[in-house]
Amino acid sequence: MCGRHPAGPSRRLLGPNLPGTLGNRSVATGAAAAISIPLQPGGDGGSQNGAAPGNGANAHGSSSSNGKGTGINGSSDSKSVYNTVAAAVAAQYPAVPPLPSPPSTANLADVVPYLLKLALQERYLVWRLAAALSCMCVAKLAGISLPLAFKGAVDAMASTGFSQAALSAALTAALTYGVLDCVRVLAKESQSPFFAPVSQAVTRRMAYHTFAHVLDLDTRFHLDRRTGRVSRILERGTRSIAVLYRAMVFTFLPTGLELAAVGVLLAGRFGPALAGILGLTFAAYVTWTVAMTQAATDVRKEVNALDNATSSKAVDALLNVETVTLFNNQHLEVGLYDRHLRDFQSASYRTELLSSGLNAGQGLILAVGMAAILAAIISSPGGATGGDLVMASGLIMQLWAPLQFLGWFYRELRAALVDMEEFFAILRTRSNIVDGTQPLPPAPPPLPRAAPATAASASALASHAVAEPAGSHTVAAAAAAAAAAAAAAAASASDGGDVRRHQGGLEVELVDVSFGYTAERQILKGVSLRVAPGESVAVVGSSGSGKSTILKLVTRLYDVWGPTCGPAAAGSSSSSDGARGASGAEASTSGSCSSTESGSSVSGVYINGVDVRQLRLGDLRSAIAVVPQDTALNYESILENIRYGRPDATDEQVVAAARAARLHDTVSSLPEGYHTVVGERGLKLSGGEKQRVAIARAFLRSPRLLICDEATSALDSATEAAIMESLKELATGRSALFVAHRLSTVRGCDRIVVLRGGRVLEEGSHDQLMEAGGEYAAMWNLQANQHDEDEDNADGGGDGHDDGGVTDTEAEIELALAQEAQAAAVAGNSSSSSAHSVAVAAGGKGGVSGLSLDSMDEVATYSRRAAAAVVAAAASATAAAAAVGGAGGVNAA
Repeated sequence: MCGRHPAGPSRRLLGPNLPGTLGNRSVATGAAAAISIPLQPGGDGGSQNGAAPGNGANAHGSSSSNGKGTGINGSSDSKSVYNTVAAAVAAQYPAVPPLPSPPSTANLADVVPYLLKLALQERYLVWRLAAALSCMCVAKLAGISLPLAFKGAVDAMASTGFSQAALSAALTAALTYGVLDCVRVLAKESQSPFFAPVSQAVTRRMAYHTFAHVLDLDTRFHLDRRTGRVSRILERGTRSIAVLYRAMVFTFLPTGLELAAVGVLLAGRFGPALAGILGLTFAAYVTWTVAMTQAATDVRKEVNALDNATSSKAVDALLNVETVTLFNNQHLEVGLYDRHLRDFQSASYRTELLSSGLNAGQGLILAVGMAAILAAIISSPGGATGGDLVMASGLIMQLWAPLQFLGWFYRELRAALVDMEEFFAILRTRSNIVDGTQPLPPAPPPLPRAAPATAASASALASHAVAEPAGSHTVAAAAAAAAAAAAAAAASASDGGDVRRHQGGLEVELVDVSFGYTAERQILKGVSLRVAPGESVAVVGSSGSGKSTILKLVTRLYDVWGPTCGPAAAGSSSSSDGARGASGAEASTSGSCSSTESGSSVSGVYINGVDVRQLRLGDLRSAIAVVPQDTALNYESILENIRYGRPDATDEQVVAAARAARLHDTVSSLPEGYHTVVGERGLKLSGGEKQRVAIARAFLRSPRLLICDEATSALDSATEAAIMESLKELATGRSALFVAHRLSTVRGCDRIVVLRGGRVLEEGSHDQLMEAGGEYAAMWNLQANQHDEDEDNADGGGDGHDDGGVTDTEAEIELALAQEAQAAAVAGNSSSSSAHSVAVAAGGKGGVSGLSLDSMDEVATYSRRAAAAVVAAAASATAAAAAVGGAGGVNAA
């Protein structure tokens, strides 16, 4: 997963299939040019992942073919949804104005001014709102004038009979009625076109900012709430905005205006007593409506809670439909869902009862009020004409019509306010992760290094050979290759140049970090560790030791808490090349430091020397790519799921990333190629294919820090090996932080940190930890033994299946070692001979003709004895280093 690799500015960022960058100048071509960017030493990396080449480099051929080469049909210039949205976001268009602070309570007195303020903040909405209100006033005035026109016609006909004057007055009244009614209809229907953009724009604005706010909330918020419940709150809240706007503009405001106008007309014609009766009727109507609606509101809250529970239950079952099916629990899930439905049905029935009572009371009040008003008109002191009765009846009926719907709208209004109460509560929620203001700084220059240590490397090879689990035939070959590299490095030490790590990676440092998801349970207890730029570090340990928690702190899904401690004080201890002590007493002090040592510095997580709490989250996370244990995929095509790693990527860049992740051939074999939809959460793909999509996303991001959280724990050995190869290529040239349960996947990392009980127990390279014989060695041997048992079971207990069952005797092994030792002794005085002798001494089966090492005991025996030969040969490398490099070479060795 994180294999050893040479350090230095010439290290390639991408593997052999994707030529990368050399030094500070980008020389990428083909697929590499499509997805890689040079990681400039000392640069801040920015928050961008690079731009596509100007001419759109193809990935090993045309990416716009008919599917044979890439599985992508059509033109490569076509833009996906992610492309379009990414471009819009980059251009900040269309602009969405920010939201003012939401009201503290969701009552009418607070919500109405808030919504009005939202509408008035955008200039193009102001004139639309004014036009809608003007149309509303014209429609109501025209409607009130209709009974007045009829009054004149009726009075004329009553006074003169069916004379010519009466007929003329009637025709005039009819014509006036027609004109006024046309005006009323046109004005009324013009309200919606003017007002709809206002309501829609404010609703979109609220939905936009609320959704963005929810996504920005910290992980703890999302873990404490069910997704289905939050989704329903957002849905009902945004819908309630439109309900409130429509109720205000089309119901309450017009009704109030109409009531005032009718009251003035009746009072002017029949005296204030009639206006008083009208006012009492309206007051009784409103009182009954408010009282019954308040009772219905309490039930509405219960209905909402049950609706949330029902929706959450359904969402949970659908998201885990495979588990439900495998356990044959369909009937159980349906029963649980039905229980929620029954409770919801009961509460909804109570709501209907209250609604029926409300409507019945409203009807009685209006009927009594109408009779009282007509009686008052007839018995008025000045008397009443037939036209007066027609006018009064028309005005009152026109007023009663919206009042009958006023109760329904008020119930909807109250329900909307209840929905908005939870909606505003989410808007008022503040994230525990506060965005910083400082941009991501460049990586600090690595410390100068002396000539490469040859003897130390050879000793590490010896411990590596001793610690290699039985059953592996690569120990001797790996030792030979590394020993030869050490000898060659010793020969080049006379150049005097410092060997520096690639500076494209981030420096990550945890200083005396303490953390717990709850105050009652502390997970990390004074953990300190450092990842140098370009270094690969693995974190291992038992379940619950805090491995994945460290990754969440580095990415700022959570913030640390604990004692104060400075990065400088812990730097020397946490970045030590030697293995930490395995004893508990040593571990308790090696991973912590006191405030007196570090002055005013504080404990925390530091990226390039800056506390992550001070960094801009966008800069931090844009420089990181995460390959999780369980890859989350969207219900989109494979193409779009890979592009999710960098939404502005072209099709060619996506294909290049898929090639780098060893995914291209698999995708090309599918009928729809890259346009294959992966299904809900990627259920149509295998575990290995989903992991390759995650790795392709990481390649596409070209990160400065790669994080892998047990990315191969759920895969079979063959798939794991392929995934590890891709991860190794991806980690090259970048800082890398791995969490793994299978130790074989991280043995090649520069350093391995062992956690136990939330503390750093020991750390060092694989060889150093095996030589220390502590917790790591115990875990390694346990997994190796388990691996041996699995192989024995798979092979039926046979031996030597690769060489026809030939077993090497102890005498044969002794003879082989004697021959190798003799060859090493003869070759002893030159650096090249030293490298050759080490390779021969550790050559194993490939280096000694006829020697087969297929049994576990043979490998263990040969490894122990080969280690001695490697150490002896290392002395020759030391001598070569001294001869070439002088005192510096001796010290380094």
